[in-house]
Amino acid sequence: MTHKKSFNLLTQSIANPVGYAGFLRPAIVEAAQADPFTGRLLKIADDVFQERYSSPPHPPLHSYTPSIPPPPVLGILRHDYMLHTDKTCKQVEVNTIASSFGCLSTSVTSVHHAAYLSDPGCSVAPNKALHQVSSGVCEAVRSSGGGVCVMVVQEGEKNSIDQNMIIVECAKRGVKVVRMSMDVIGEQIGEVKMGEDAKVEVEGKMERVGLFYFRAGYQPQDYKTENDWNTRLLMERSSASKCPDVFYHLAGAKKVQQMLAPPGVVEGLCGLKGVDELFAGLYGLGHEGDEDVIQMALDNPMDYVLKPQREGGGNNLYKDRMVAKLKEMTREERKGYILMELIKPPKFQNQLIRNGEVVHDGTCTLEVGVFGVSLYTADGVDEMEGVEGMGEDAYICRAKAEGVEEGGVAAGFAFLSSVQLV
Repeated sequence: MTHKKSFNLLTQSIANPVGYAGFLRPAIVEAAQADPFTGRLLKIADDVFQERYSSPPHPPLHSYTPSIPPPPVLGILRHDYMLHTDKTCKQVEVNTIASSFGCLSTSVTSVHHAAYLSDPGCSVAPNKALHQVSSGVCEAVRSSGGGVCVMVVQEGEKNSIDQNMIIVECAKRGVKVVRMSMDVIGEQIGEVKMGEDAKVEVEGKMERVGLFYFRAGYQPQDYKTENDWNTRLLMERSSASKCPDVFYHLAGAKKVQQMLAPPGVVEGLCGLKGVDELFAGLYGLGHEGDEDVIQMALDNPMDYVLKPQREGGGNNLYKDRMVAKLKEMTREERKGYILMELIKPPKFQNQLIRNGEVVHDGTCTLEVGVFGVSLYTADGVDEMEGVEGMGEDAYICRAKAEGVEEGGVAAGFAFLSSVQLV
């Protein structure tokens, strides 16, 4: 879990104005041309950039002067890892938006800790995810000038318990968090110009928004109408902090992960050494000469996974589905995907429980997601540095039955677990 600060810094370095113009936008622009959803996000990012800096995002500028200083950006990142067959730790992905289940994972860890108190041979790793996420939310609201936190959620949200734990914890610290869907927010905030306050109705009166915390907005179905897209733009313009803003959101794209992976790229961007060792094999598609990469996957379909620019689980293509997709796509369509070496984690025996019943008793695999919370100001200062408890472990541990390819808990693929210290 030692790399979480490194990825906080890396994300900030490519999502700040110089990083967006010089690396992030060029890295993702072809994928945005092939994928309409990513294209809409990129359009919002370009519009916000133009309005804020009175300049298009064209490198090689070394600085941009905003017309109105942007609010701090809250990063609640989750870096997901698996052990590979060679016993090295490899990154599955980085989640920059709606990084979830940290709060429920904290509770699961507490249960496991209590269950093994009498066993001196078993030590469960502490988990401070709830504390760190809630601390970040509260600090972001205060840093942007106060108000309420609006948690942007999906209609019919299935993961409300994890979200409500944050609401309760923030209330203890004097910060009100309200859950609203995109369409409700759009009905209330009105027209917002760059740097202006956004306001929503809370308990019968209009309140300033100090933070828009996105637990939705990461998939096309979250934007049902053009009004929803316009609402996202209005939120980005506002004086409220965002978690994440659109630049951090784009920084979590699969294409960006692939562009960061070659040796020396991360070090060149922010001076960090050794991070590229965490990346599995990652390959771009849609460029001249990508036939060799495609043939490699077709010849070895058990060793690769095809990934679109999507979050939320259930989107990746494996084995026969990967082969069929690679064969049917045009070169232009392939630009919206990356190919990744399939991480093959060690197996262990475990029981998986749902609704009090054992639904799997046998071979499992494990994935660990490490939370990193940051609050970067426009001048590159992380306001979470020095906040109590931020340096401790915060994680989500997911177990799943052997052969299950996806890792989503809410989607029903994986089960929450804990890390045992050895």
